[in-house]
Amino acid sequence: MNLAVNSQRLPAVKLTFSIIVLILEASFGPANAAAQATLINVTSCGPGSFPAPCTIPSTGSGNLLVVGWTGEGSSNLKSIADNAGNRYTEAQGTQATDQSAGVSTDIWYAAGITQGTTSVTSHTHP
Repeated sequence: MNLAVNSQRLPAVKLTFSIIVLILEASFGPANAAAQATLINVTSCGPGSFPAPCTIPSTGSGNLLVVGWTGEGSSNLKSIADNAGNRYTEAQGTQATDQSAGVSTDIWYAAGITQGTTSVTSHTHP
């Protein structure tokens, strides 16, 4: 029995995603336990392929950035980064995968951000 082997490389798989970035003005800390948040901007990016930056209006110092992410398949977010070096944290209990729909979602945030953030990029792992 002779088997032919196709040595052709398979194309790289590009997952599609969408991001919604909320910019909020809020005060955080022990003195502000019941802080009020004011919505400043909502930016929707996508669908796109990884990694692709989402351009947002320049932020003010101390704002809160909330990133809502939806992607194809069971890939999950590994990290969120921006051009100002803010640190993002995954919101507890927000990651979910719907196997039947082939979609994953997650929410990340950065509090007390640096002024001038204009780009947010998501990074995934399979």
